[in-house]
Amino acid sequence: MACRHSEALSFLKPYIDIIDHELLSFLKRFKSPEEYYNRLLYHFGYSSGYNQDKKEGTPCFFGKRLRPLMCLLISQSLTGDYHQAVPMILGIELLHNASLIHDDIQDRDEMRWGRPTLWKLFGLEQGINCGDSLQAMAYGLILELYDKGINERTVRKILEVSSKIHRTVVEGQYLDLAFEKRTDISETEYFDMIERKTAAPYAGAAECAAILAYENKEPERVELYRQFGLKLGILFQLSDDVLGIWGGIEKTGKIPADIRNKKKTLPIIYAFNNSSPAAREELIRVYESPELSDASVFRVLDILEESGAYQASEVWVKRYYQETLEALENTKISDFFREKLSGIADYCIRRVKLMPVLEKSG
Repeated sequence: MACRHSEALSFLKPYIDIIDHELLSFLKRFKSPEEYYNRLLYHFGYSSGYNQDKKEGTPCFFGKRLRPLMCLLISQSLTGDYHQAVPMILGIELLHNASLIHDDIQDRDEMRWGRPTLWKLFGLEQGINCGDSLQAMAYGLILELYDKGINERTVRKILEVSSKIHRTVVEGQYLDLAFEKRTDISETEYFDMIERKTAAPYAGAAECAAILAYENKEPERVELYRQFGLKLGILFQLSDDVLGIWGGIEKTGKIPADIRNKKKTLPIIYAFNNSSPAAREELIRVYESPELSDASVFRVLDILEESGAYQASEVWVKRYYQETLEALENTKISDFFREKLSGIADYCIRRVKLMPVLEKSG
């Protein structure tokens, strides 16, 4: 089966392959009803989804696995063996994908990773079911840490963090949807939203890896890893905002639709707050209309250019790139794994063409 991963993350492919191997093995535990669990295989890229076609050579499509990848790298660095953390690593990815499935439904997004979203192929109702199943599986996986010999106090703490992150992500999604009906959003409000919706899972993944390694001790060191994950999550979302407007399908795997869906990402918020009075009034009219025509979308792009929204977004991306690297340095993680983790931050920059592509190995 020919699989497509991001070339920019190719130097981390051995670790991504570990995650995919463990994830597929876990999903294959669930046998009945077979047709239902095949839909989860489709979402993760292990099945074409069309009549359960499993012919050799069928393309498979994968997400970037950034959150579990970060968790694995931190666990391996701090303990020398990631195997004990595998249930937690997989649980992080399942919770993330549950949110993706539900987010696609709420946004009515029909494409992800270059093919139909799960709800588009199998229906809204079954999409909701699949997201709910992944949430249940994730918490079951965390409980499997007991089977790895992890003490009760540590498992309890990881469950507490996971539950808090889960709730925080839903809060962020609520705010994101609420922003669609507003034209007076401040940058402060926006950063609060993405910290909840996007950055919190990154922070939680790093925090849980450190909790497991330190057996729920040394909270100051755990906090350093949480801060790194938080900065990286914000950096990722800011780069995603740029792609959501100026990226093409070859970059994102889906038709850029942030403007058509009236998503209030950072560039749009900047334009609302920094355009001329006439342009702002025009933006308000466009965003208050029931649907956005192609002409309206292109007019919004013109207003973004006139306001300097791309340049402002570039400043924010570069700022959080530097803050991410500084937070990583503060953890005092080994040079070998610092290079790997900083490569994820580099990827966020490269994907929006704000730095030259450099060859990395190792």
